[in-house]
Amino acid sequence: VTVADTVAQHQKPSLACAMVTPAEMSTILGSPVVAEPHENGSNQTECIYKSASPHSPYVEFTVNRGDGEGAMTAQAMLGQQQAGLTHAYPGIGDQAYAVGPELMIRNGDDLVTLLVIGVNDAPATVKRIFDTAKPRM
Repeated sequence: VTVADTVAQHQKPSLACAMVTPAEMSTILGSPVVAEPHENGSNQTECIYKSASPHSPYVEFTVNRGDGEGAMTAQAMLGQQQAGLTHAYPGIGDQAYAVGPELMIRNGDDLVTLLVIGVNDAPATVKRIFDTAKPRM
């Protein structure tokens, strides 16, 4: 085992589809899904999980490196300006807001955005997705 191998084993994946594998997402959603990576080469990584079935769960999982604090400040200001537009979402990450069907989570300096459609218990589902991804961020 070389030093490079040891370092590689301890580095966290930078791609969203590696933070929550298709197999893990299939287990969380209770339905088989395939992962479609969307990488733009900058500080954002995204993975879209979907099934071939038309009425199956659908998830967009996005990580924006370094955007957490700014996004949370913006959500708080937006919520003050237009009551009911954003809702604090306690118990997940360092700070979180629900904006319509989307959940924005601050994890340290990073922003995690989850859009989950077609599940019975969205709060439990997003928590399982986030808890799976968090150690790999």
